[in-house]
Amino acid sequence: IAQPGLLVDPWNPVAGSNWIYDSMPIRATADLGFMPDPYTGLYWPWRAESATVVVQEGLPVGNTLDWVEVSFQPEIAVPAEAWYDFDAVSQKWITVGEAFTTTQTALTKVTVTYPADLWTTVTWHDGSPITMGDFMMSMIIGFDRAKPESPLYDESAASLLEAFFGHFKGLVIESTDPLVITTYDDYWSLDAEYLAATSTWWPSCGYGPCSWHTLVPGVKAEAAGQLAFSADKADAAAVEWMSFVAGPSIEVLYTQLMTATAEAFIPYSPTMNAYVTAEEAALRYENLGQWVRE
Repeated sequence: IAQPGLLVDPWNPVAGSNWIYDSMPIRATADLGFMPDPYTGLYWPWRAESATVVVQEGLPVGNTLDWVEVSFQPEIAVPAEAWYDFDAVSQKWITVGEAFTTTQTALTKVTVTYPADLWTTVTWHDGSPITMGDFMMSMIIGFDRAKPESPLYDESAASLLEAFFGHFKGLVIESTDPLVITTYDDYWSLDAEYLAATSTWWPSCGYGPCSWHTLVPGVKAEAAGQLAFSADKADAAAVEWMSFVAGPSIEVLYTQLMTATAEAFIPYSPTMNAYVTAEEAALRYENLGQWVRE
């Protein structure tokens, strides 16, 4: 692929460059739950395995490929225990039952199943195995950055979450071994394959892959007022727009990595402690530190 430029804007997975010249190599070196067919545009499982899609009767949704199953119901009730929002103060999930006093319904229910060997066969760039903590961190950060109570609050993220709440109804982690996640939503598409792909929750934050431990230096740097994930917040706070690959951000991020390593830091610990052990944190920081130094 011929391109006129690289490193047009800073790269970070949360709110980095959206130039196509930067996006091409980022996408080419990242995993996703599903990948579109280059000929038909229909999605195929990449890291995911299969999906079932339940749709409210009357909506014209169907499937072409046999890895996804489609069925219809007169009404789809959202379970009260489904996670709907994230509390930036307590750093815990808010359930549908806590957020609403009446039973909520959705137009679609999408259940994505991952391979049984996901946790033992997939690793990040530094050799760290992917874990449930990665899924959890990428889920949390999308909500947390939109909350004024959070040290990572970003006004540009707040508008994105507001739009998301225009259709999102909740999610349930049905199982972690194998990983099975169900998403309730009012968003629908003619192609069930596309519905599954938009409900994957694979740890990608929109601008690149999101392993929890590589996000930590950036999270700590933004909370300390040293860097900012987004261009908007960087301009408003008069700090450097964070880059994971070049420029003055690198020294700041490495210093924060060393701090996190010394602290055995686990982000959003009230929730993440259930998915990340101290031993995993130590191993990940060691792996990342070695990778950066090499």
